[in-house]
Amino acid sequence: MGEFRRVPAGFDFFDQEAIEKKLERMAAEGWMPVRAGRVFWTYRKCAPQKLRFAVTYFPGASELDPEPGERQLEKEELC
Repeated sequence: MGEFRRVPAGFDFFDQEAIEKKLERMAAEGWMPVRAGRVFWTYRKCAPQKLRFAVTYFPGASELDPEPGERQLEKEELC
């Protein structure tokens, strides 16, 4: 098996609890998320770890923004 793995998301995009549990399960199996997509997520091989993940949403952001706005940069800094 290679260093990267593409896996179907398998959950509703706004189901925070399902996403957190999936990320925790993948980390326990030795896969760390590197890219989140609408249909597939990409993971990189790592040492199996017991980790906790938290998912947040920022309604002020848009996929159409050419770069992060001031409010989004502030949110990222706080996180």
